[in-house]
Amino acid sequence: MFETVDFAKLRDELDPVTSGYEAGQQDLPPLEADNDPHERSIAEAMEGLLRRAHSFVSDHLEQAHKHFGEIHDTDWSGGINRAERRALARFDQVEGMRSPELHHKRVEADKRVKDLAKFRAANRLSRSPDYPDSGLSVFQWGLVVFLFVCESIANSAFLAKGNELGLVGASTVAFGISLANLLPPFLFFGPISRNFVHRNVWRRALAGACTSAYGVVAFILNLGVAHYREVSGELMGDAGVEVVRRMTEAPFSLQDAQSWLLFLLGIIFSLVAFADGWKRDDAYPGYGKLDRIERKARDAHFAARNDASEELAEIREEALDEIKRIAHEAERQPRERLRIVEDCERWIEKFDGYVDRLQRGGAGLIDEYRAANRKARSDGGVPRCHTSPWRLSRPRVDNPLSGARVDPLTEKRLREIQNDDQRATNRIYQHCDAVRTRLFGSTAPQPVPGGHAAAVPESSG
Repeated sequence: MFETVDFAKLRDELDPVTSGYEAGQQDLPPLEADNDPHERSIAEAMEGLLRRAHSFVSDHLEQAHKHFGEIHDTDWSGGINRAERRALARFDQVEGMRSPELHHKRVEADKRVKDLAKFRAANRLSRSPDYPDSGLSVFQWGLVVFLFVCESIANSAFLAKGNELGLVGASTVAFGISLANLLPPFLFFGPISRNFVHRNVWRRALAGACTSAYGVVAFILNLGVAHYREVSGELMGDAGVEVVRRMTEAPFSLQDAQSWLLFLLGIIFSLVAFADGWKRDDAYPGYGKLDRIERKARDAHFAARNDASEELAEIREEALDEIKRIAHEAERQPRERLRIVEDCERWIEKFDGYVDRLQRGGAGLIDEYRAANRKARSDGGVPRCHTSPWRLSRPRVDNPLSGARVDPLTEKRLREIQNDDQRATNRIYQHCDAVRTRLFGSTAPQPVPGGHAAAVPESSG
């Protein structure tokens, strides 16, 4: 707003009565003078206020004119059409890029589903596959590691008394014993024993032979370790030869209860590792592997569908946002342009009113000065410069938007904007849905009855 003028304070500062009286006592200004220096000081104070107000309103009008020029009439119909065409083209581009990938993954998923169904039919399996997930698999490995640590510690303690290097030497021997006792049943014998339930008789025979071999090896290994504990406590050398002799002639001649405990602990730990290895996959050989392959293929297909669906949804939302923005601008801009024009007119009116106030206030101060001057003059005359009324020089203020054309937002135009908005929105939704149908089809690869459900749901977009 314009600078507020306190005329009472200004009168105290300029003191026109005192100035007029003092000048009048000296008969100043002369009667023939065309101007009065004392009167001029009052006029300059008013003109200074006027210059600041003029500068303020000029700057405001200049900014309004600049803002008005930046607001161009929106080609709302063309803008909406262009946004619609861009969206449709992007939908087609996504279809062209994603279609080969989705086709490949769908074919792969269908193939894996059929392979699993064929396997189930060939092996007469009606149940769902049962195998541990990744978390349980980690637990199984952790259990084997835990057993390995426990058995190594136990063997070290039991064997330390007969080892010439004490606990350090016993730990080295215990480490090797634990590896031989736990890893083969966990990695080989346990998994191969699942062939007991296979329909192929030769695979069942192989499983029986391997499991029997495991039982014999585990028994001999742990019984030999128990004998080694007793022999190593009595002999510093040739302990291995003595163990072989005992195992051949009197395998159950253990004399120490701790030796029997070492034997039982070894057997128990080995059986636990065997069971852990057997449970690492489904009980029927190959069933779990095929199911995981099938699930992986379907999950990959569903993930590709989700990616494509999200991309289509993103294009759709971006286009709809752009169309809404264009429609909003088409509605807003005429109102904004009209507001700017009316705002300029109001500011010019305010400036004219401010100039009138300065004129009245300045004229009042000049009249007080002249009255005091005439009263104090000895010649009783009126100087020539005091005969005409004082006028404030009013600067010209041009309205830069005078005559500017602003089309009002009619009801007809508003309906047209809304209709174009709705038409483009419907076209974008329809085209997006059509691309979805061509990309995804009516159905996705279905899991085999009795199999696991898909892990990745499809995004609705």
